Amino acid sequence: YDVMIFPPSDPRNAAARGRIERQHPEEKWPEAVDAFLTRDATSAMPWEERTAVQGGFLVARPDVAVFDAYINFIKEGNYIGGRGDGTGWAGLGYG
Repeated sequence: YDVMIFPPSDPRNAAARGRIERQHPEEKWPEAVDAFLTRDATSAMPWEERTAVQGGFLVARPDVAVFDAYINFIKEGNYIGGRGDGTGWAGLGYG
């Protein structure tokens, strides 16, 4: 969790970033990391671009505004059943 705890200028942050295996290592790191999660690749078809979030591991930085947005998103209940594009939460293809 050193990437979340220490500022980007801290050597411990840089060292932690170097130890993390990422799905898309070619993408630039965000300045601040507010969450980590694992993906459930075994539930995705080999050709699917998106994989499910594995509910067993999710770490998030506490933020009341983000929590309130999350609660509102869930309360909205905009879930479209099925698999793939146009399904899931808000039709985003996952969930």
